[in-house]
Amino acid sequence: MPEKEPKKQQRKATGKRSDPNYIQVGAYIPIELNKSVKRLLVDDDKDFSDLVAELLEQWVQKNNA
Repeated sequence: MPEKEPKKQQRKATGKRSDPNYIQVGAYIPIELNKSVKRLLVDDDKDFSDLVAELLEQWVQKNNA
């Protein structure tokens, strides 16, 4: 008789994926640019989503002036 697999504990939904104030978007960027950005983000201990949000906020402010 096969053994029953233990039930996986469900963890609380956290992060931007489960936050209703966030939406996932996509963009095509050059591979080399992506590699450079990833390296710099790791060095600065930053998140890609936060970088994109920061840059888009700056762009909106500049263009609403």
